[in-house]
Amino acid sequence: MTRRLFLGVDPFLVVSALSASPPSVFLHLDIPGVLAVRLSCKSFYSVTKTRQFWYNRVSQLIETRYVCPPEENLDEYNIDELERWVMRRCRSREVFANHSQPSFRERTLDFHCLGLSGPEFWGSKLIPGGRWLLITHPSLAKPMRFLDLDSPSPTPHLLFDPREIDDAIREVRTVKFKIWMDRGAPRLSFRLALVVFAKDISRTYICQVDLAGHGASATLVASNIAILRNTDLSMFPLYTALNDSYLVQVWCGRVVPMTIRIEVYDYRKTFGSLDCPMNQSNEHLIIAPPYENMEFIDKDIFAMSNQQSSSLLIFEIGPSASVNLLHRIDMYSSSWSTIRWIPGASIITMMNVDREELQGLVIPHDPSHPPTIVVLGRCKKRKSGGYKLGTWVSVVVDKVHEVISYDWDLNSPVNFERTLTPHCEVNFSTRLLTFDEDTGRFLAYRGHKTLVIYDII
Repeated sequence: MTRRLFLGVDPFLVVSALSASPPSVFLHLDIPGVLAVRLSCKSFYSVTKTRQFWYNRVSQLIETRYVCPPEENLDEYNIDELERWVMRRCRSREVFANHSQPSFRERTLDFHCLGLSGPEFWGSKLIPGGRWLLITHPSLAKPMRFLDLDSPSPTPHLLFDPREIDDAIREVRTVKFKIWMDRGAPRLSFRLALVVFAKDISRTYICQVDLAGHGASATLVASNIAILRNTDLSMFPLYTALNDSYLVQVWCGRVVPMTIRIEVYDYRKTFGSLDCPMNQSNEHLIIAPPYENMEFIDKDIFAMSNQQSSSLLIFEIGPSASVNLLHRIDMYSSSWSTIRWIPGASIITMMNVDREELQGLVIPHDPSHPPTIVVLGRCKKRKSGGYKLGTWVSVVVDKVHEVISYDWDLNSPVNFERTLTPHCEVNFSTRLLTFDEDTGRFLAYRGHKTLVIYDII
């Protein structure tokens, strides 16, 4: 019995089928099927209102749809909260998979009333799950802050201000940040690397960020765990990646721009240090600057795109912070999605340089197994707009945005022919900033005045 059997079927026929089957068959129902069965009788209603039922649905979404886990331990949610969590994510899938034209609830945030400005959102980061937005000003004129987008009235809250612990910062020129999600933690937890480059100083602040509280009253709390000082001010920080052990940075020469190096640093040795010079011995020269895409895959393995060879390089960090090339994958693309971690592998979607073919890249966490490229589909005609790529949803960014959804099949990662066609069109009348495909939340901004939150309803 499959999910499709319950679509458009008389609920009484569904009840008859389920009466002869164990309760586990409920897991094959889509959400409309669950709602139909719930109304049929008290026994089935009671099954769909148990904690175990929604535990199973959460696990199903994570394991088969690669949805990001809840930000709190499941035991901290009541049954209604678990149900709302599942319903919201299933609704997003349902809308795009069924080629439905989505309806959005729109909320507008005025930058000036919130004490924000447009440039702060250029480097903003939406935490997986779509609730928390990290923002900082390019010059650190305003410290690192966050918005709770699930709040009826999102208000900026301070997350971390390095000036509170370091009075050496003056004339800041550039501020960048990168995060690493701790997927093994029972609650939302991540590391934050804030890179500050000033006239006479260059430092990286590493913070531990954790979720505190429950539900609507939850918040983010950051604590600084290390400060790393770059002693060579002739080098400018380009890109950063980190995990719970290592900081990897790409540096470019200020005087000789083509002087590029990768620096790997085991920051576990500096916990509690407020001014630790980076060890220059862990430098690795590269020929050409990469694109901004650089992420950790799993444990000591990270990926970096290479501009000169149009490829993705997979590195492993070895003893004494050495760097070993594991795999080189021809991508012929500068555009690829955020790396999504799933059990056993990490996956990336990418559009080729001609914008005609959407590919999926499966990177096993076992370094002895090579990555595999899956052709997810081909465009009927080349799109003039750019792409914002998710794991199973891509958006063609143009005057009217086109949303394309597609499925992964990790069990049979072979090439196949499929024409990619827009599932729906959305006219935000704004510039798309980012989106969270799990919850169906899109962020856009109008000029330099307002941030607009669109939620599928």
